[in-house]
Amino acid sequence: MLRNLNLNRTYNSIIDKTPFEALTNKKPFISYIKILGSLVYTLVLKETREYNKLSEKGNKGILIGFELANNFLIYLPIKNKVISTKNLIIKEDLRKVNSTLASYTYITSKIENNSPKENSSDKSKAEAKEIKTLESNNAWELAYKLKDFSDHYKFKARFVAKGFKQLYGIDYINTFAADYLGIDIDYKPKEGTLKLYIAKYINKILNKFGFSNLNPSKTPIDSNIKLEPNKEQASPAAIKYFQQLIGSLLYLALACRPDIIYATIKLARFASNPSELHLSAVKRIF
Repeated sequence: MLRNLNLNRTYNSIIDKTPFEALTNKKPFISYIKILGSLVYTLVLKETREYNKLSEKGNKGILIGFELANNFLIYLPIKNKVISTKNLIIKEDLRKVNSTLASYTYITSKIENNSPKENSSDKSKAEAKEIKTLESNNAWELAYKLKDFSDHYKFKARFVAKGFKQLYGIDYINTFAADYLGIDIDYKPKEGTLKLYIAKYINKILNKFGFSNLNPSKTPIDSNIKLEPNKEQASPAAIKYFQQLIGSLLYLALACRPDIIYATIKLARFASNPSELHLSAVKRIF
């Protein structure tokens, strides 16, 4: 019905007029045609309104259609119903702002001359002064970095100019680092691979708990083992030791070893009072 209503009031190049005008010899009245989906505020009539200062005088809705006698079909989300009314205000001019636009733009900012030829002498003096200040204050800080997964060290240095002026989403999108929270990252865009390594942490906890010489097992947990609560009370030292083991494994499991999550969480249930059987099962995960 709505489609035919609009077509009858749309210009036709063959007859050089609208079908409505060809039939009635009158120009169609189209001011009631609005954009579907527009925001609408409907009036609550006085006879249906509660008489107090806080009573609502209007409802917020969405235009979903038209009816005869210039009535509009409005959907009220709060009340979850559709009403027909002509007492309303339609907001057709509202538009969403494109989220990809910058939050602001420097228009009146002073543009500095960054030509290397014209400013080379001034920059050299400024750089020399800055380096001299660093040397006099002994402010250099050098960091050691392992080469991939070998034992050889190398120096790592980065130079950032006016990094405090960089805005995320405007001046840069991504940051790149070789590691994150102790997790080594091996990213190869051409091959489409991303690998996470946490060998340093694994070696650290193995040495900490004296598990470096444990025999490896094929599975994190024995499928035939029956774990039950400890009938005796464990010592505070045993409880603390068991909880340290579970905590170390949980971090490892959540970081990059999902294969041990089930076994670790299952044994974590007994962290408040572990037994020798529980301790043996935890060692199997290591």
